[in-house]
Amino acid sequence: MKIKGLLLGMFACAALVSCTNDDIVEESGNGQVLKGDGYIAVEFSMAGNGGGRAATLGDFQDAEAAEVKVTSATFFFLDASGNSCATPFTIEGDLLNPWEDGSGSIDETSSPVIVMENPTATPASIVAILNPITPIKNTTTMYSLSQLQAADLALDYRILTEGNFVMSNSVYMDANGAPVVGAPVSASNIKKTEEEAKTDPNPVKIPVEKVVAKVDMVAGQNVKGNNEEQKIDGGDLTTITAVIKGWWLDNTNLKSYLIKNIETSWTYNWWNDLNNKRSYWATSVEGTLEHGSYNDNTTAAKYCLENTSETAHTKMVVAAELQIDGKPASLIQWRKNLYTEDGFKTQIANMAEVRNYYICTNPDAAEAEDKEYVSLKKDNLDFAYNTTSNPDVTDKDWQAIVKVKAKTPQIYTISVVSGEKIATPVTQETVNASFKNIATFKYWNEGRTYFYTDIEHNGNICGIVRNHLYKLTINSITGFGTPVPDPDKEIIPEKPTDDENSYIAAKVEILSYKVVSQSVDLN
Repeated sequence: MKIKGLLLGMFACAALVSCTNDDIVEESGNGQVLKGDGYIAVEFSMAGNGGGRAATLGDFQDAEAAEVKVTSATFFFLDASGNSCATPFTIEGDLLNPWEDGSGSIDETSSPVIVMENPTATPASIVAILNPITPIKNTTTMYSLSQLQAADLALDYRILTEGNFVMSNSVYMDANGAPVVGAPVSASNIKKTEEEAKTDPNPVKIPVEKVVAKVDMVAGQNVKGNNEEQKIDGGDLTTITAVIKGWWLDNTNLKSYLIKNIETSWTYNWWNDLNNKRSYWATSVEGTLEHGSYNDNTTAAKYCLENTSETAHTKMVVAAELQIDGKPASLIQWRKNLYTEDGFKTQIANMAEVRNYYICTNPDAAEAEDKEYVSLKKDNLDFAYNTTSNPDVTDKDWQAIVKVKAKTPQIYTISVVSGEKIATPVTQETVNASFKNIATFKYWNEGRTYFYTDIEHNGNICGIVRNHLYKLTINSITGFGTPVPDPDKEIIPEKPTDDENSYIAAKVEILSYKVVSQSVDLN
């Protein structure tokens, strides 16, 4: 579907000073050169339809209106060597709207007219940046193609409000194996007046794509949560259900190249799509990756930047809650047995290592021999685990240890010397240090747990590529997942070392957004 939106009012001032009646292009001994400013009609299009392939790489899906609204655009004019040959041109305002829902091979198109000012040569191609941010927006810097593709312009392009989604030329490989970045321009595209440009039947066609990718998750038809029966505190079998609460992304890139970087040497048979002027793989920026916490989980679709690292894959992390009778259940697993918090404290309080610590029940007694002591009880015990401010309590973030409650009275050890009972005070720090050697355990605090899966791009190749929609369908959940003692602490997803029974099964489906579909079984 096409919309011819000629945006000429804003160019009135430029028109007054643009062209003379002389030809805009003349021949010289060195080929064609420009004699003055020129008008060029350009036509944007987003994403063509294409054949499906399996993550699963599938068909195309239209973007939401907020994702395709364009409020400004900056154009770069490049000669055959990729050098800038005119001052960049910027237009602003509600430019290419409304873009109607697309269908067929092109999502949306719109055709403004742009002015090429101060040309030094006839352009061979145009690069357009839609909804640009600093330093591109309103720039007069004559960036070359290599500069536009370079790491200096690798920035955080996650500007996700309406009219601010950054877009750039679609990049692909031509029939001769050469990369196509700028949209080709010929001398016939350059007009003397805006009226000529308005009526040009063959505008410069610029396919564009969003710099961000989009990820969405849905639970499969039969996935409410897995039901597992386990004995808790050594009692009867109890049904425990893992219920999905939301999800977040892990290992997301903080920066992206402004224009997609490709390698023409790639041997995959699926990455280049000349017919649709698109490509489905990219080289991503290497750098620090971002993680999330349990409290970052939501059910909404999420945007992220390209990440095609061979090792540090972007992951979908599913937040779940272990429930008993529909209520969150704090559970502990120690020595392959499940406990409630109270049941586990009772178990620990009965161990000799704990019973050797005492508190005085009558500290005001005048004589030492009159004082009475009892071993620590379960009510004196609490749990400690890694937090953002104290990250080194245990080796792993999913672990917890026993500690003494902060308000516990003075603790003693008792010894008998020559028949006399001697009470020696000890600090809570000393007691807690000894407890650390008693038990390190899995702690599903308030039932919080997570499952995760790498996001697949095509088959077993993992990655995130711009302008793709990754739709992950959760087919099943198995096991209890990885415990989350502290929901605020940043999580680097991992499975407990002794956990071979937790799984997530998901199907990824990859869409003008190219859709990648993936089904996942969580475990």
